[in-house]
Formats: sequence, structure tokens, C-alpha cells
Amino acid sequence: MSEWGYILDNTDIFDMHLDEKLKKVVMSTQDCFTQENDYKLVVSFNVNLLSDSRITLVDVPIKKWESNKTTKDKIYNLLNFQLDKICNDLSDCGLNIINSTIQGEHSDVLNEIKIQISEFIPDQILSEKKKKTQKFKIKSVVPNLQFIQDTLSEYSTKRLSEIYIDWMKCIGNNKTIMSEILEIEPTEDDNILAEAFIEQYGDLGFTTKENGEILYNKFKEKAVGILEKRVAESRETEVK
Repeated sequence: MSEWGYILDNTDIFDMHLDEKLKKVVMSTQDCFTQENDYKLVVSFNVNLLSDSRITLVDVPIKKWESNKTTKDKIYNLLNFQLDKICNDLSDCGLNIINSTIQGEHSDVLNEIKIQISEFIPDQILSEKKKKTQKFKIKSVVPNLQFIQDTLSEYSTKRLSEIYIDWMKCIGNNKTIMSEILEIEPTEDDNILAEAFIEQYGDLGFTTKENGEILYNKFKEKAVGILEKRVAESRETEVK
């Protein structure tokens, strides 16, 4: 997958000409992009700017149902406004931005904007039917990326623990069987089992429904196969 990275110095999210500056830098490598392709855009700024006093002065165009009263309102309105302008400018230049994000990150440089553009490749292989439907554009505004990551990590850990416990119950809390399902040496050590489970099925903590079903079916097929094998071996022993 092709990726392009750019850095805009001496500017920040309060710059009302940010889109023009970004467009100029990106278009200097315009020959690298193909109009037939879809692209993903990530715009990153210093998260410390969210506490800048200029936030209180934000007054950008908003929709009728939107508010611009609280600090939170002003932050989201500003970031939405900047991201929309950037996407529109790049679209005018022939880049089909189908997935775009603007996010606040911890950085040592305050007045700097980072841009990353990459070819957009869907997580799932689309069916022929879906390929013929209109593509939906996804836009994300993430004022504080670290906070979101920490929250998701906490949720993911809790969710994985619940799944692990439920699946252990399904196999009668038999650690030998779980070891075999995870294709590791037989062990009674919960830590070893948990680490192997997270390594192989960690995406279950936070994933799409389709990916979740794939991982669930993978585990189910292994578990059923092992249990059926054990039942067959038990019957053979009884016959003898």
C-alpha cells in the first residue's frame, strides 16, 4: 500500500488558510496519485492546542441544528470545518478522499500540522453486489487521540476477558483442550493461555461484525474438531 507523508511548519488548526497550504504541498507530488484510486487522509495537530485561548473565539460556519456555545462545540466545529475544506480542496484536484480523519496528538512541536495520505483498502473484500453500490465517505473528528486509544484499550481488555471466560466455560474449563485449540504445548498456566488467546484472537476486543464472526468460527471449528476427536477416541477405547 502506497503512503505519502507531509509536514506543514509554522501553522496550526486555527489557520483559516490551512487547506490552501496543505493543497499546495500535496499537489507538489500530484503525479503520485491516480484518479481511479480511493484515498485515506489523516490530518494531525498538537493536542495541546485544544486548551488554547483562541478556541473561545472560534466562529466558523455551522449547520442549522449545530451549536457553537460551549468549548466542546467550538472544538468540533473548528475541526469539522478544517477537515471539510481540506477534503474539498483535494477533491477539486482529483483525489477521491473516501476516508478522512483530523486528530489531536501529543507532539513536541506546537505549530505543526502532519498529513498522511494512503491508498484506501477496505478491511473486507466486497462482494460484486456491494461493488456496484455507491461508495460512502467516512469522516472522523478525534480531538484527543490518546484519550480515545486509552478508552478503547480499556474496553478491549474487558471484552476479551469476557470472551475468554465464556469460551472456557464452553469447553468445560478444560485447559488442556484450550491449549490444543490455541496450538500450544499443554499447560495449566492461565497466563500462558491468556497470552496465546490474545495473540490469536485479540481483534475480537474491537473489530467489525464480519471479522468477529470469522474469528469466532475459527475458534468454534477448532473446538468442535478437537471435541469430536476426543469422543471418537473414547468410543474406540470402550470397544477395546
